[in-house]
Amino acid sequence: MRWGHLPAEGWGPSATDDNAARCVPRRRPAGGGLKTGSRLDAMVRTPLTPWERERGERFGALLREARGERSMVEVAAVAGVSAETLRKIETGRAPTPSFFTIAALAFALDLSLDELASACALPADGEHGEALTA
Repeated sequence: MRWGHLPAEGWGPSATDDNAARCVPRRRPAGGGLKTGSRLDAMVRTPLTPWERERGERFGALLREARGERSMVEVAAVAGVSAETLRKIETGRAPTPSFFTIAALAFALDLSLDELASACALPADGEHGEALTA
């Protein structure tokens, strides 16, 4: 069976084509796609608050300062992340990196997680709203 000739009742090949039957779904999803409340619908991120963006920029500046004369490529390689990821974090374009990325960068730059947390913590006066907690 050729890919251009699918049976009318679904995506899959005819019932006599045993090998291809394992490769594609047999029936189309009801409604043709995702429905509200699906797993993917729940993965939409809420917009970041101004405080979260500011914290990300502060975190990026701290990493940039700690990197000093070392190249982005060198630090990223030691941390096991791409240079593009490190660039986005340093410039604030990725203001909420994962914990494991933060930990790897802290290791690569010889920073403690306590130092990073205190440098990026909510100011004592609380003027930026509420801090996010786990």
